[in-house]
Amino acid sequence: MFGIESLTAAVDRLAAQIKASAAAATKQIAAVAKAAQEIARILTPPPSPAGRIVFRLQSEDKNMLTYSVDLPSLPDVPAAADVVKGVLQLIFNGVAQPPIDTTVGQTTIDSVEIEQDTQVEGNFVFMDDAGNVSHSPTVLTPFTATDTIPPPDAVGGLGMHAVSES
Repeated sequence: MFGIESLTAAVDRLAAQIKASAAAATKQIAAVAKAAQEIARILTPPPSPAGRIVFRLQSEDKNMLTYSVDLPSLPDVPAAADVVKGVLQLIFNGVAQPPIDTTVGQTTIDSVEIEQDTQVEGNFVFMDDAGNVSHSPTVLTPFTATDTIPPPDAVGGLGMHAVSES
């Protein structure tokens, strides 16, 4: 038969094994949780831009109009932590133009040249370090690039001179 001492020793060994197994399981659970967080971060797209895209006519030179562009902002959400840039995609008369990359926090593009009477469409997204883009881009309300800048005022006075009499 077993003595009380041998039973106590067996219980102590079993308790130590359970404690070691629990510690190992806790480490594995922590590793799985960390991996799940990383997977969620990778699979979570960057947030959608907050706000809208606004074009402001700045100047004109013959048929070329120069606009500044107000960009939407990056929302203050956890998914924004790994955003590396914004991308403005413009479409002129149905033809996609080269994308314009913006820096994180950039709120304005100072100069975009558009030929007069061009149909303008576009959208803006954020891109993260894995190349993921926002699911819901901010879409530009389409417009026609129109010269609304008046010519300069005349210099000097306006006068009339009599040149003949009848």
